[in-house]
This record gives sequence, C-alpha cells and structure tokens, in this order.
Amino acid sequence: MLLLLACVFVNIQTMEVTVSRSPTGQLGFHVSRDAIITDVERHSAADAAGLKPLSRLVKICGSDVIAMSHDQMIELLRSSTSAILTVVPYHGDIKARR
Repeated sequence: MLLLLACVFVNIQTMEVTVSRSPTGQLGFHVSRDAIITDVERHSAADAAGLKPLSRLVKICGSDVIAMSHDQMIELLRSSTSAILTVVPYHGDIKARR
C-alpha cells in the first residue's frame, strides 16, 4: 500500500499486464524475494504482454505483494491460470523505487 501511495506522490506510473500460461504451463518470468522481475523469457507470454526485467511487482491478481513472502507470491502465481500483474516499470533508477 505504501508503494502505491509513493507512486502517486512522486508521479511514478504503474502498468497492468495480463500474463496467460503457455501450453507447457509457464508464465515466462522470474521474480525475486523483493518483488523485482529478474528475468523475462524471450517469446514467452510475459514477453508478449510487455513485462520487462527489473520492473517491480506491486500487485498479483489484485493482491498487494508488499505484505507477501516470496513463497506466497510464487503460490499465488502458480495457482493462477492468468496472472494480472500491476508493476512499476523499470526506468533506470531502481533505488528510487524501493
């Protein structure tokens, strides 16, 4: 919630993307313990949806990730057939977004 408020006050834009599973069941991205997208697989559903490495996850399927453990984030992603993600896109200054 605080990250969302910070985004409003410092005029950081969030982006919502929907990532559907591939035929093999993959979403096509990896997320770190601090909710940073660490990798987006080329030609994956995440890549097609416009997800970029170093973007910060804010919400997964409407749930704020700020109060989630890494295991909770992964479980929510695993249980979703399509993941609706709210992210703060990476713009070169990751420290300002923490």
